[in-house]
Amino acid sequence: MIQPKNFWYTGLAKSPSVHRTATGPEYFASTIASVSGGDHLIFGEDDGRLETVPALERRMRNWKIDLRAGISHWRCTRNRINGQYFQAKGYRHSYRSRTQAIQWDDFQEISRLARALDLKIFLYVALFDEGWPLLPKKVREVSFHNRMHCQHVTWQSDLSRHNPQYAMVDRTMTRHQRGVLCLAYPEVRRHFI
Repeated sequence: MIQPKNFWYTGLAKSPSVHRTATGPEYFASTIASVSGGDHLIFGEDDGRLETVPALERRMRNWKIDLRAGISHWRCTRNRINGQYFQAKGYRHSYRSRTQAIQWDDFQEISRLARALDLKIFLYVALFDEGWPLLPKKVREVSFHNRMHCQHVTWQSDLSRHNPQYAMVDRTMTRHQRGVLCLAYPEVRRHFI
């Protein structure tokens, strides 16, 4: 097997590509910075929270220069998808309050900064995360989710909430996960476009 040259082992994803030359294939690798804006807003620290355009710019420079990323995948935040937040009594969904505090358009700023840095930017769409309703308290008490990861707060897209028939099922027609939709339905594919 031919090993691609110049792979950068930074803990980020690597995307090999092949360029044909007169002497044979030449391999290139591009480090991919895969970014979930929502996770950064909740779990990020300092500039890693990406709350301001200057913080975003500093992080994107870091991805490009220090981590040698040529590509960034930016995950669409939930506030761009029609859906509903749910929270148990006494709990507040931290993601919802943090996204409401952002006063700038992430798509516009990311595109502008990526062009300035010569960084390719692609929208990262989570196909298997259309959310779920808030489960009963009895179920939440023994849930594998912890307090930080949606044990008492949830979100679900309007499409999955209003159309349970689109949920992925196994061979016995049993649905195992509410937020995973079947891409065989044209309506589901249109939702992701």
